[in-house]
Amino acid sequence: MSAHNLPWLDWWHAFAEEAHVGTINLGRYEAEYFSWGTGPALVCIHGLADSFLAFFPLASQLKSHFRIIAYNLPDGYRDTARLQEYSLTELTQDLIRLLNRLHIRGATLVGHSYGAAVALLAAYCFPQYIARTVSVCGFAYRPLSRWQVKLLGLGRLLPRRWACLTPYHAELRSALAPRLLATTAPAQSAYARLFRRPAKLEAPPPLRRWPRVSFRAWTHWAKELAHTDLRPILPQIHRPVLVISTDQDPLVPATCQGELLTTLPQAIGFRIRASGHFPNWTHPRVLAHAIAEFHRMTSLAAPQDGSTQASTLTTETASLNCSTLHHSCPLGQAIRPPFANYSAATDKLSTLS
Repeated sequence: MSAHNLPWLDWWHAFAEEAHVGTINLGRYEAEYFSWGTGPALVCIHGLADSFLAFFPLASQLKSHFRIIAYNLPDGYRDTARLQEYSLTELTQDLIRLLNRLHIRGATLVGHSYGAAVALLAAYCFPQYIARTVSVCGFAYRPLSRWQVKLLGLGRLLPRRWACLTPYHAELRSALAPRLLATTAPAQSAYARLFRRPAKLEAPPPLRRWPRVSFRAWTHWAKELAHTDLRPILPQIHRPVLVISTDQDPLVPATCQGELLTTLPQAIGFRIRASGHFPNWTHPRVLAHAIAEFHRMTSLAAPQDGSTQASTLTTETASLNCSTLHHSCPLGQAIRPPFANYSAATDKLSTLS
């Protein structure tokens, strides 16, 4: 089933009736977030040019078995964040503050793209909070060319108000457009109007406003991405990590997932037979099945004394359980490039309250 045929309206009606949507103070800024479902906590971290709605389709599939929590990273546009003070380290601190505010221990982190780097750093610095991690089209190192970095440096000159609707929620907005605009025009016309004049449209309940992407924030995080290199700390992350990728990802090369699989001590590969960088929108059911199976497998391998410390998965266990995941095949080992110039790994952070 393609993203065009998914029951977006049914999922949104359930979301509006059951999910809690609000804001939470993370010290440096007020983050919008949603919490949906009951059960073990799945804390979701979106990537660049995205919002917490990136995990709305996934939450609609897992809400019966998990409590899915997704929040907005700072953008300095409609929150009080000062982006010039932010790096990957501060994002990790905000994540731990979120876990503390919501009284969560032993969380499963689900990070998409750049959000996966936040999840991996949190698992390294704060293992007492994290039971397992899921990387969706993620990476530990994604370099940019020199001219790209210089161009991104100009982003700090852009006005804060320059922003657009989050582009990767197009399928949802397309499904909601005719109803929101109360128009007799065809859906395509409503969809076009939805993009051209978003300020004149009210967001659908339970949202207070449409998620938007600040161009200035996007260039800031993209520049931070260029300076991110977590490869030196990967061997020291002793938590199970599910590395999810697609057959053809136009934004993150397969070698990035290969680095995670060959370096992380407890990595399991899961490949979705599709193309694109957003399986959370195009294949939420397959993604949900993989995460649920991974959680079950690693929960069985965890200690029985109530500790959140996850035990090491054996190679036999990982191979056996990967074969049970439908619509997928384990990722093979990718050729590891020579890592001659590591940047310094981030220091251990103090526990946040």
